[in-house]
Amino acid sequence: MKSWIGFLLCLSVLGCAAPKTTRLDPRQLADPDGQFLSLGRERLYVRVRGPEAGEPVLLVHGFGASAISFDFLLDSLVRRGYRCYAVDLLGFGLSDKPSRADYSHPAQARRLLRLLDRLGIPSAHLVGHSMGGSVALHLALLAPDRVRSLALIAPAVQLQPGGPGWLSRQLLRFPPMAGWVKSRLRASFSGPEAVSALRMAYYQPDSVLTDERLARYLRPLQTPGWESALLGMLRDAGRNWIPPERLRKIRQPVLLLWGEADRIVPIRERDRLRALFAETYEATVRRTGHMPFEEAPGLVARALEEFWSLIR
Repeated sequence: MKSWIGFLLCLSVLGCAAPKTTRLDPRQLADPDGQFLSLGRERLYVRVRGPEAGEPVLLVHGFGASAISFDFLLDSLVRRGYRCYAVDLLGFGLSDKPSRADYSHPAQARRLLRLLDRLGIPSAHLVGHSMGGSVALHLALLAPDRVRSLALIAPAVQLQPGGPGWLSRQLLRFPPMAGWVKSRLRASFSGPEAVSALRMAYYQPDSVLTDERLARYLRPLQTPGWESALLGMLRDAGRNWIPPERLRKIRQPVLLLWGEADRIVPIRERDRLRALFAETYEATVRRTGHMPFEEAPGLVARALEEFWSLIR
């Protein structure tokens, strides 16, 4: 269904009662290279890798993902001497998941700006995947002097207004409705539908999505509050869009990188984006889907390094 009310009603068919899960403190799930940084009342989880003198690279994941997505790409970039910061956006991964936070992409961009301040990074190369590409663009518009370049991997950019209407937003704020929707989300994201959706992101899922990788992707579902955060993202989605005329103001070099067989954000989307930027580069990774940095991390790292060398 096209309407957001219809979407909420469709959730009612998602299985029976939501399964109960054990909730863990995110600190119990942290990686050896991970750290929790406070931004006032909110706390973000960041993985930091690479030599301190290396050029800074901020990696921003897509919807339903986290810094986990960049496990393999981090290895490749660190070997090339880059200082990498892979962040879990608020509401994702091991970062905080407050129910009343603003989860729109402009708000996420403002948090990334505060994160750069917290880390003492004057400017960085941005690598944004899917939804993270939209957040990266919002950051470039918010603080252009803090962004050296934009590498957008299959970016999911909304160029027209959209999202829930007033009535749907009020329903999402109504406690009984919010509780019911969260139970349906819990059932859906904890069941086989989530695994099937994740497999669609790969060209050859069996070669990458091992039981260990799947367990890492499902790790955030062990943390408290993820259903409330997801509800907030649905509620605030109407502020995510970027008018094309604003994108035309971006002056940083932009790399549009795609997996050739992407079924989530098809490669034809690149055609509508390339004309919106002043300086555009392109790269295509064959035999990969929506997650080329997992299926071919070396090739993606090489494409990023070539892009950065061209714009120095």
